[in-house]
Amino acid sequence: MRASGCLGVAFGLLLLLVDPGEPTAGSSQPKVECICHNGDYVICDWGSEQMPDTNYSFYFWYEGINDPVEECKDYTQMFGLNVACRFSKYKPFNHLRTYINGSQGRIIPTESLLLNDLVRPGPPFNLTFHNLSNHQLLLTWKSPYKRPMCLQHAVSYKSNKDTHWMEHHVNSMAFQIPSVDPEKLYTFYVKSKLHNNCASTKLWSQPSEFVLWGKEQLVRSVLPVSITPGNLSAHLANDSQRRRDRASESGGFSLCSGEALLQLIQQVDQTPRGKSLSGASAVPLCWALLASALVPFIFAL
Repeated sequence: MRASGCLGVAFGLLLLLVDPGEPTAGSSQPKVECICHNGDYVICDWGSEQMPDTNYSFYFWYEGINDPVEECKDYTQMFGLNVACRFSKYKPFNHLRTYINGSQGRIIPTESLLLNDLVRPGPPFNLTFHNLSNHQLLLTWKSPYKRPMCLQHAVSYKSNKDTHWMEHHVNSMAFQIPSVDPEKLYTFYVKSKLHNNCASTKLWSQPSEFVLWGKEQLVRSVLPVSITPGNLSAHLANDSQRRRDRASESGGFSLCSGEALLQLIQQVDQTPRGKSLSGASAVPLCWALLASALVPFIFAL
């Protein structure tokens, strides 16, 4: 087994010494970029942003161990061409080496990568409010990352009267807002990254779902009395989480922004009953999420 592993590494190094050749006229040499998602799996991408002009095969191995060079077993394709590779062999403190081999024999090596510096944690979830007093609020959340002590977090929030988001960085999964106005409606979200004590990275997670806190009549004016901003936002968060789960395999998701959701709620509050929203087309996704959240309650009446 040791001999076959050494032969595999030697074969990979030999391939890297082969002249990669010149790109064909009108083409650009693809660049391989790798990200470790939440410490669970790695995606190396060379063509999802810019379509390659030829089909490439992807190979990888780790330095310092006797593993053979492996070809990708799980390609992502666009228009029949390989554009990315996903693999679960994650060794954070061994340097990853990769290359892609074109169908025309062109080999493109990459620099040695330390995956611990390329970790993007999963988005925070279960954002929860705790009322400390009339004007003090504690926000807590959870993270899917297995080493939460290595995370730092950015908490962003604004009220319906603010024009800019406020952002605060914390090293725990809790943030105390020293002063809030219960007459305003606030929107919060959180994102995370590995702390500099654990890794050298600038990769932030995707933002959490937006959660709302504050003036209840902005929502109650068009909802049954039993619905409050707290359980409405929770229902929206659960619905959006299901949408995120369905979209996670494709590497992206589409959510209603806090800005647009505030705009929708203010529109609804200012619209007389029985009349349609004049600007609803400006926030179609928010309206769809709100409608989907209300359907169970409507049928329960």
